Amino acid sequence: MTSTWFQPDQLADESLWQAEFRLVLGGRFLLYTYQGSIQGEPLEGMALLGYNPQRQRYELSWVDTFHNGSAIVFMHGGEKDGPFNVLGSFPTGLDSPDWGWRTEILPQENGELVIIHYGITPEGLEWKGVETVYTIMV
Repeated sequence: MTSTWFQPDQLADESLWQAEFRLVLGGRFLLYTYQGSIQGEPLEGMALLGYNPQRQRYELSWVDTFHNGSAIVFMHGGEKDGPFNVLGSFPTGLDSPDWGWRTEILPQENGELVIIHYGITPEGLEWKGVETVYTIMV
């Protein structure tokens, strides 16, 4: 189930999303692809995740058909042995400042996988923008 907020504390949508997680390039990276909808409109997206040992950080590139138009969002951060927590930004217009975007990936003990995305205004206000809870099926 995916919940989406366009403003703090104002739930805009809840819908079912499906995803596939696949190791690629000899297991160096994880490819995450998903599809679902927001407010009845279809969306699909993908992210490529990896750990850069030279910089000792997680790195992620992300695109989808709803949130970031034609932009590729690049994010990095987190500790190798801690929670997956990366930060990046995306453009909102030619004459507008970029917005921040923070992603946490949180495996749960019950086998679920929770992915939370936080929008960050140019002024620094952060709120939960998207939360997806996946039930892992093998």
